[in-house]
Amino acid sequence: MLQLSIAARGLARVKVGGMMVYSTCSFNPAENEAVVAALLRNHAGIVELVDVSDRLPKLKRRPGMYTWPVVDKDLNLLTRDDPGVRGIVVPFAHDPPLCVFIVNS
Repeated sequence: MLQLSIAARGLARVKVGGMMVYSTCSFNPAENEAVVAALLRNHAGIVELVDVSDRLPKLKRRPGMYTWPVVDKDLNLLTRDDPGVRGIVVPFAHDPPLCVFIVNS
């Protein structure tokens, strides 16, 4: 929830037509893909996920997750599937890992 709050605050400061890079040092999809999925869902029609592979062709990357496990308040393991984030890439640029998600507004 904190990551989403931080990202949403950053997004609120992006000018129309601007770009936001969301970056963490975690492999946890709750801090990465889930945050981007929530931003895209909460701001549907206002922001979009942008493929920047043509701008950063040498950046090592792997596809991001679009399905991840979630534990509910009763400690039941659920699966979250959010096809809206299928364009996410997770770059492997250095150690610790750097995850970059670019959202266009």
